Amino acid sequence: MNENKVKCEIIKDVLPLYIDGVVSLETKSMVEDHLLNCEKCKQEYEELSKEVVIPPNIDNSMLKHFKENFRKKKIKFALVASLITAMVFMSVYWFVFNFERVIPYSNSLFSIDTDNNNQIYLHYSGNNYYGTHEAYSIPIEINGVSKNVSFIYFTQTLAESPSSTLLGKSNETETVYQFSESDQIDAIYYVDFDTDLTNLVDDGESIVERAELLWEK
Repeated sequence: MNENKVKCEIIKDVLPLYIDGVVSLETKSMVEDHLLNCEKCKQEYEELSKEVVIPPNIDNSMLKHFKENFRKKKIKFALVASLITAMVFMSVYWFVFNFERVIPYSNSLFSIDTDNNNQIYLHYSGNNYYGTHEAYSIPIEINGVSKNVSFIYFTQTLAESPSSTLLGKSNETETVYQFSESDQIDAIYYVDFDTDLTNLVDDGESIVERAELLWEK
């Protein structure tokens, strides 16, 4: 085997150690002498001596991409969270201020009187209320007699309930409700249960049986 080839193989084996500076002085001198006279090994040395440089823009690009994705996800999460919070707030607000409940009947809360013109008035003395619902002069047969009956009930929401302080005002109120078409009314009933007063054609008699009689001629 060619002696020079053998020596080149040896030099190639020790080149990494030579480049790292961990060879003896004798080996270092041998390598340097060889590199002066061997172009092939010199090229090998130059190739091994080159530093592998990772372009900074690669890492920066990946980091920028990661940050951008994270920012988008963060914004998306914030928007979804805000939307859910708004929906919950609106639902709670609607329930507190708009969900009506019938105020139960009590003779200490409701009373009726009439004036000289036969106008009928309903007096309500109790907590704040949300609204009134009335059905006027519905012809209903009661005990075999046809009468024009009016139904009414008062409602409140959580905001107007006795235990609520949301509105920041006193719960006590005094209300006088005037019935229209008083001269045509034969009886007035308070409906203290949830029902639809707009559809009494078929349910009038059953409602009379369950409702509280406030007044009749």
